[in-house]
Amino acid sequence: MQDQITTNEGLKIMQDAVVNSPIAGQSLTNSKNAAYDWESPPKITRVKEGTHFIFNTLIEPEMFASTINALEAGVPVLDISSSILYEGFETGKWTPDLMLLLQEPTMYMILAMGEKAGITDIRTYAGEEKDNAELYSEELKEASEKEITFQNLKPQTISKSSVPVEIQKEIENIEPTSLLSKPTTQEATSSSLSLLERK
Repeated sequence: MQDQITTNEGLKIMQDAVVNSPIAGQSLTNSKNAAYDWESPPKITRVKEGTHFIFNTLIEPEMFASTINALEAGVPVLDISSSILYEGFETGKWTPDLMLLLQEPTMYMILAMGEKAGITDIRTYAGEEKDNAELYSEELKEASEKEITFQNLKPQTISKSSVPVEIQKEIENIEPTSLLSKPTTQEATSSSLSLLERK
């Protein structure tokens, strides 16, 4: 009797899921006013443009502090960059293709920020501390068992040349500050301006 109740409840849950789920292709008939951000043309279409946008986002005081805190807590650079890039895709900033092309420069900028802040033990990837041969055999086994996701796509090398020279120079000049420190006159002035007034 218990099995029959469980089976009936399971069937009801499955029926509800089928009845309430969207019809295949339903998103193609949505109103243009209700379109998702990623269904519109992307705002950024070039790697250099995207790199500058991400750099400007990363050096904002709150973002800088939260990125450094995440690195200090042992969060891998790949995880941080993936979340930044996926959020950009969801908000219509770039396409999935550009998102993958921006992975390496984003990781490099985060690594450079961590080094500049004096963090000595930065984790690049989850599981990097394992032996390479062991890790390779595990990844091969995992890849055959599960589908490939954006999180699993990681660049083989992280090159300094993936970031424009002017951004490299700006990274060199970054002085880490605390969120609790008194803002400089420039920060106070820029925060009082509206977003349209800022340049």
